[in-house]
Amino acid sequence: MQQALVWSATIFIMIDYFGKSNAGIAVGINETVGYTTISIVGVIAAAIMDEDSPRTTCYYVVITIILVGIVLGVAALKESKQVAAQEEAEVSGRAETVDEATLTWPSGRSVTFSKAQSAFVYTSFINGPLMSINFAGLMANFISGFAWGLFA
Repeated sequence: MQQALVWSATIFIMIDYFGKSNAGIAVGINETVGYTTISIVGVIAAAIMDEDSPRTTCYYVVITIILVGIVLGVAALKESKQVAAQEEAEVSGRAETVDEATLTWPSGRSVTFSKAQSAFVYTSFINGPLMSINFAGLMANFISGFAWGLFA
């Protein structure tokens, strides 16, 4: 599930960078880079696998990849939020964006949150059906992680 969400997010980010008119190129580059990386990491993992302690070696490789990804992400990537907001403003004709949202709790109390916080609060605490879906997803991921930890 997480891999699918991350893969989809990278496609959306690439489309933000390349623009809507070049969406096909963005998806093609994303797919090419993604599958090429998976194949290269598979070859590297097979080459460094140690028969005496296979898990330890793989963990070191994964931790190294994570750290390299964090460093590259912080150093080389730029935020695409402004690009997406500008494109949305051009398409919709709206000149300004709303940075805050006012939510009304079931008790009737109204509170103002930032846009990101309001999405989290609304789906986690205010909307009952969405809260149930979130909890079901949390439990599904917990069970999967527990099973992997138990049987791996």
